[in-house]
Amino acid sequence: MLTVATALQLDEFRGAHVVAGERGLSRPVSWVHVVGVPDAAEWLNGGELVLATANNVPDDAEGQRRYMQALVDKGVSALVITVGRYITQSPAAMREVADAHDFPLIEIPFQARFVDIARAANQRIAQENMAMTERALHINRVLTQLVLEGGDLSQLAETMASLIGQSISIENERFEILASHNVAPVDE
Repeated sequence: MLTVATALQLDEFRGAHVVAGERGLSRPVSWVHVVGVPDAAEWLNGGELVLATANNVPDDAEGQRRYMQALVDKGVSALVITVGRYITQSPAAMREVADAHDFPLIEIPFQARFVDIARAANQRIAQENMAMTERALHINRVLTQLVLEGGDLSQLAETMASLIGQSISIENERFEILASHNVAPVDE
């Protein structure tokens, strides 16, 4: 899963630095999206890492707070804003809201190409989603084959545990164990 912190490790984020909301760097990123409107939150679903320029941010402190709060309320993962052309640093009002909500606010030089950032991060997300889908299909094939070959519940528990790397307990509706397999003496 791509998080804000792992996204920032991509080459395309070179020169970016977190200026507020550092405690939110573990937020998952579902998609990277460029916004170009002052009511950006209205166009988002939540989970996005948002790329924006300062010319889309309100000029006044109260408007900046509302802008940031709307992104926080929408469930956006982080905001990346360009600096160096229109502004030299992100406004204090935006940093205050970001810190108050552990919402990562990231500055990046205005020369950064949003298209390259979005492509790299979104490709990484797509690759991770494809890998998860392939893993799920593999698990499905193995378990289906086991059932078709007449495997019992003990074999099912052992096979499933080895496939996912977690201990498995198969129980009935009264929580009585029908079969189990442990991969470690103690699980998380």
